[in-house]
Amino acid sequence: MANLTAEQTLTYRPRGTSSYIVANGVTLYAGALVGTDVNGYLNKWDNVATTRFAGICQQTVTGNTSANPPVEARVNEQGLILKNVNVAASSIATVNSPVFCTTDNTADLVLSGATSKAIGFIIRHISGTTNDVQLYTPAEQNAAMNVS
Repeated sequence: MANLTAEQTLTYRPRGTSSYIVANGVTLYAGALVGTDVNGYLNKWDNVATTRFAGICQQTVTGNTSANPPVEARVNEQGLILKNVNVAASSIATVNSPVFCTTDNTADLVLSGATSKAIGFIIRHISGTTNDVQLYTPAEQNAAMNVS
């Protein structure tokens, strides 16, 4: 390769939202936590070691990899802040603690347990177990898990 010797026009898009091909037969709902599976398809977040966190699904779709083109879903990858969500066993003392989930449902957020892949952290305690949670971007989640 060599350094440029003339102007170059690049094609690009802003960061924040991406489209992924949805795994065959999987129904994803708008607002679901999602990730890419070992084959690179978008799937429900399940905290399996081979699933990489992507973000929040922006539309309801059912995957059909035989379709031409295959079904895709838009995902917000910005690391959104979920406001007023329940995190089991949380308190003011758990601000900045990592948050985990074993399903695609943000109502299932927990601080610990059998889960091992954090998808974000508590940034604000409101009352009881109600908090604001900062989700990781895919890059932040990969870095947190030392994924290369």
